[in-house]
Amino acid sequence: MPPVRRPLAGIAALGAAALIAGCGGGSDSSSADDFRQEADEICADANSRLDTLTEPTSGAAVLPFLQEGLTIQADELERIRALDPPDDLQPAFDE
Repeated sequence: MPPVRRPLAGIAALGAAALIAGCGGGSDSSSADDFRQEADEICADANSRLDTLTEPTSGAAVLPFLQEGLTIQADELERIRALDPPDDLQPAFDE
């Protein structure tokens, strides 16, 4: 069921783009480039994990598929929020 996967991937991509632009945190990035690199690594890891999910082949498999995807995205969000953006990116991150 590729149509199910595309929306999930789209949500992940939109969420990742929004998170890279700004959300709130704690690790200690020293520059905008460092911050973006850390965020990119988190997003790449989440995307790799999403790619390993088995696409549902029945209606009963759709909900578990989506729940797994949401778990991965929740972890991604938590890791992004733990980043400490540089001052010039803080306002967008907090948004």
